[in-house]
Amino acid sequence: MYNTLFNVHMQAELVLRQKITKGELSMDKKILIAVDDSIHSKNALRYVAGMSAILMDLNFTLFHVQPAISQFLLDEARISAKANSELKKIIQKNSRTARNMLETYKFQMIKMGIDE
Repeated sequence: MYNTLFNVHMQAELVLRQKITKGELSMDKKILIAVDDSIHSKNALRYVAGMSAILMDLNFTLFHVQPAISQFLLDEARISAKANSELKKIIQKNSRTARNMLETYKFQMIKMGIDE
């Protein structure tokens, strides 16, 4: 399966390079990058940094999905002040973690030469 994906990737890259050479790709390109704390996200950033060196007018958007909150806690938060307080703490922690992660990845992209 990996070889199949790699071959598809290589074919797509070849088509992109041919279109760039012919001047067929002149509009802005937007790339959504889903990030988390995995090695795959770090590899994706390195990959798009390489793409930005080849392709012009690339715009990147970093995207992170916060972990789901337990339905039990959501239900309990409606009837219990203590559970509601815990829920607020979890939401704040998840938001803080997500913001920090996105800022870290943004800084890494800038260090790799991608304009802000």
